[in-house]
Amino acid sequence: MLGARYNPGSSAREGASNNTLAAVSIFLGQELFNPPDVAGWKLSLGWINTSTLLNRFTYADLLVINRTRDLNAPGLWLSHEQLRTFAKKNSKKTVKKLLSLLGPLELDSEMISVLRTYLESDDLGNRVGFVIDDLALDKKVRGLIHLILCLSEFQLN
Repeated sequence: MLGARYNPGSSAREGASNNTLAAVSIFLGQELFNPPDVAGWKLSLGWINTSTLLNRFTYADLLVINRTRDLNAPGLWLSHEQLRTFAKKNSKKTVKKLLSLLGPLELDSEMISVLRTYLESDDLGNRVGFVIDDLALDKKVRGLIHLILCLSEFQLN
């Protein structure tokens, strides 16, 4: 959904830990091509518990913090250029763009306001406005993606 770059690394047959997608799937409780039974994996609340939800939050964090410069390295990452495509003129449009891209997700106005305030605030919580520069892209837009990926509305969508 985010257009992240993906280099699989070694094949899963060589060991799941050498294949990023295979390792992440196992980590999230859905080993590729190995469902628990012929019905497949349980969906929605069927695979959300304290362990799997924490793993999904950790995965969301790993996705947004990975900033590799080596395009041949195995892994999954969001480039700075890709982040730039999500940032719009202001916080309202940026939040709207990411909610649409990652869903679409229907959030109440209070939650949308919280996400906008996050973009418009510094590390101490002071309102500073939303300016699209390299620091905001790297810190705030990545952080906003992480926050959205951790919302219950995203997890159950």
